[in-house]
Amino acid sequence: MTENGATQPLLVADHVGRMFHLEGEEVHAVRDISITVNRGRFVAIVGRSGSGKTTLLNLLAGLDTPTSGQVRFEGRDVVEMGEKEMTELRRHRIGIVFQSFGLLPLLSAFENVELPLRIAGVGARTRNERAAEVLDLVGLLPRSRHRPFELSGGEQQRVAIARAVVMRPSVILADEPTGELDSANAQSIFGLFSQMAGAEEMAIVTTTHDQTLLDMAEEVYEIGDGLLLDGDASAPSEPEDSPNAEVDSPPETVRSPVPPDPGDDSIFRRLD
Repeated sequence: MTENGATQPLLVADHVGRMFHLEGEEVHAVRDISITVNRGRFVAIVGRSGSGKTTLLNLLAGLDTPTSGQVRFEGRDVVEMGEKEMTELRRHRIGIVFQSFGLLPLLSAFENVELPLRIAGVGARTRNERAAEVLDLVGLLPRSRHRPFELSGGEQQRVAIARAVVMRPSVILADEPTGELDSANAQSIFGLFSQMAGAEEMAIVTTTHDQTLLDMAEEVYEIGDGLLLDGDASAPSEPEDSPNAEVDSPPETVRSPVPPDPGDDSIFRRLD
C-alpha cells in the first residue's frame, strides 16, 4: 500500500471483531474478519441470518465501533477520526442502503432523496436536478411526490437506493437491498450499480441472499457465526482460523431502468 490515495484500497477491515455484553454474557457478532474493498469492485457478503453480516456492514460504515482490529478508509483508521470528520465521510463518501429503508415518513420520495444534498449545502437547482435524475434512474420519478406509506415495499427500497447514490459516493454499503424487489427490478437496479462501479470506480458492498447479486458480484465473502468462512485473497492479512478464497464471477449483462445515453456520463459525475 502506498501513501497515494489513488493506489490505496478504498476500505479495509483488518482483523475486525465486535463483542456485545448481553445479560451478563459475551456475544461475539464479528470475530477476526479481514476484508479489502477496492475501487470499482462489486463485493457480496453472504451468510445465514444472525451470522454477523449486518454488524460487519455497520462497522465498515463507521456506524459502529469495533472492539478489536481496525476499519480503515483510504488508509485512515475511522476510529481515530473526529466526529466532524466522520460525519463528512458518511455525508459525502459513503452511501448506505438500510434493510429497513430508513425513509422519513413525513417527507415525499423526492424530499427523502433530496435531503442528503440539502444537508451538504448543495444549491436548490442542482438538488432538484440530481434528485429527479436518480429517481428517474430507479424508475420512480412519476411517484416522486408520494410519501413512504403510499409506496410499496419495493418502491420504498428503490427510493432508499436513489438516496444512497444521489451524492455519488465512493462506496455504497447496502444491507439486503433486493429484499423487497422483484427479480426484474433487482437485476435492473444492480445493473445500474455495476455501471456506476465501472464508470466512476464506485465500490459496491452488499449483504445478500439474492442469486442475481451473487452472479453479478466480482468478490464473494461468506460469514458464519461471526467468522469469515470463504473470503477474498486480497484481504490485508489472513486470520489463523479464517482461510480466504476468492469467488470471482463475471458481471451479467443487465437492463437498466432507464438506459443511459452512451455519450453522457453526467450520472456518474460526482458533486463538488
